Amino acid sequence: MTRSERIHPLSQRLADQIAAGEVVERPASVVKELVENSVDAGARKIEVSLEAAGMTRIHVIDDGRGMHPDDLALALQRHATSKIRVQEDLTEIGTLGFRGEALASIAAVARVTIRSRPSGASVGTQLISRPGAPPERAEVGMPLGTQIEVAGLFASVPARRKFIRAEATEIGHCMDCVQQVAAVEPAVGFRLSHGGRKLLSFPASDEPGRVAQLLDRRGRGPYEAFDETVQGIRVRGWLAHPDHAGRQRRGPLLIVRRRVIRDRNLSQIVRGAYEPLLGPRLSPVACIFIEPPRGEVDVNVHPQKSEVRFAAPQAVYAAVRSAMNAAIDAAGWRDAGSHGETGEAPGTDTQRSIQSAAAAWGASAGRSTAATAAAPAQLRRFC
Repeated sequence: MTRSERIHPLSQRLADQIAAGEVVERPASVVKELVENSVDAGARKIEVSLEAAGMTRIHVIDDGRGMHPDDLALALQRHATSKIRVQEDLTEIGTLGFRGEALASIAAVARVTIRSRPSGASVGTQLISRPGAPPERAEVGMPLGTQIEVAGLFASVPARRKFIRAEATEIGHCMDCVQQVAAVEPAVGFRLSHGGRKLLSFPASDEPGRVAQLLDRRGRGPYEAFDETVQGIRVRGWLAHPDHAGRQRRGPLLIVRRRVIRDRNLSQIVRGAYEPLLGPRLSPVACIFIEPPRGEVDVNVHPQKSEVRFAAPQAVYAAVRSAMNAAIDAAGWRDAGSHGETGEAPGTDTQRSIQSAAAAWGASAGRSTAATAAAPAQLRRFC
């Protein structure tokens, strides 16, 4: 081994930038991490604003619990978190973020300003972090909650900027991230804007209402709800009629343990169930929740938490396939044999069946009469 090949420890700054490469791929990575932290902090309203697709500025404001002043500096340290304490916590993670890497990784490649005010505090605390410099701390007036501004993303790592795509592409990725978190947190209101122009607005709702808000952006309702348990694996969700499928080649929303995941096998199973019913170049519009037994899912397998590992993947695939086929059979779509518009005109009988289905949904979910009345009319339930 020559002298130039001798092993040496990396500087902390370089190590942080390398680690950040696993977590912060593009502006959408930052949006995802910050929004998930807001949800974990108990926020009921989250606002995200972008400038230059997030490369110039990302600003996330929430009304959550806020952070103690002494926790702000810790939040920027790698592997510092309030969400897990012992190894056993990894098997039953109940939060969206948990690794303690997000803020540290973001701070390694951008200027980060955190302002936070917890309940009981008369003022907030501001912490400004710049790559390679010690943080600056001061008191600041602000409402309860947390505000995080990320500016100059990758300014200190210019080589990373050449991998950023066109502004419209990066904005689209940011929109996808907000929608993914919104899918699993219906009681939280979300708003996303770019350059002062509103891109997304999801008022707080219940689960059927949020699903309708999301799926309406991909296709068109009404949506058929289903709920099946196969060998201890619960598979439930909502499906759009094949005639109302989307023209974008986007897979279904797949949700496992409050996370929207990517899984090629599951997406192919959903499309396979729809295949004989879809017209050319169409993609099924569906939102599917997959709930294996406790301890059967490992969510700690991907830095961006977009993938999971099942203890018994074949059992999960079989359960989803069985539930999808049963749902489509129950809907009667195979018998209809039509690939055009349904042609169903709204009328008294239709409205009565929808209202009855909404009432059944409310009863099965143990909800109040008021909550049942709030169920969107375009969601119809069958089992």
